[in-house]
Amino acid sequence: MDQSETFQDYVGDFGNYSWVVLFVNAPIDVVSKVYGETLQREMGHHLPITTSFPKQADQYGPTGAVVQVIDSDWVIIFHHVGRYIPLDSASDFSQKLKAKVLVFSGEDTSGTVDCELFSPENTKTRYQTTEDFEEEAEIYEEMAEELEAAGVSPQPSTIIDSYEKFFQSLGIQTVELTLDESRSKAFVSEDYQHQIQRVDLIIQPL
Repeated sequence: MDQSETFQDYVGDFGNYSWVVLFVNAPIDVVSKVYGETLQREMGHHLPITTSFPKQADQYGPTGAVVQVIDSDWVIIFHHVGRYIPLDSASDFSQKLKAKVLVFSGEDTSGTVDCELFSPENTKTRYQTTEDFEEEAEIYEEMAEELEAAGVSPQPSTIIDSYEKFFQSLGIQTVELTLDESRSKAFVSEDYQHQIQRVDLIIQPL
C-alpha cells in the first residue's frame, strides 16, 4: 500500500467505489462491545497483525474490522468497504457510546462522498468538499422530479477543503489494512505496522 494515496483512494479500491467507515471518539473496548451488540454479531479481539507487501490477490477488504491507532483518541470501524451499507442508526450508536461518531461514506450509484458527524447530544453536521457538493447538486437537478416525488430533498453541508485535512483537524489518524480470506489475521504495509495498536473483527462476515 502506498502511503501517498489518500484514505479515500484506499477505501474506494475494493470492488465498487462504495464504503462506510466510522471514526469513534472512544476507547476500543467499549466501541467493539457496542458495535458487536448493534450488529448482533460476535467480536474477535486482538487479531494477529502481519507485515505485508502491497495488496495482493489473496488479501481482502477489512469490512467489520475495528482498529485502535497508536496515540489516537479515535477508533476506526471499517463497517463496509466495497459496498454501501450504512449502520442502521449512527445517531443511536453515538448516544450509546456517549461519544462523537464521524461517518465517512461513498455511494457508487450517485457517486457522492460525504462525512456526517454525530454527537451524543443528538446533533448532526454534514461535511463535503466543493467537488462532491457540486456533483450532488447536479444529480438533484437532473432527477428533481423523481426525487421530489420520493420525498427526497438535498441535505445541507458544511464545505471543507479536503477529507484528509478535515480528519487531521479532528485528530483522526487513518490507517490501511487488509484481511486474509479466513479473516484470521490482518495485513499491513511497513508504512503502517507501527501505527496500529489493536484490531478487533466481526467473526462472521457482514
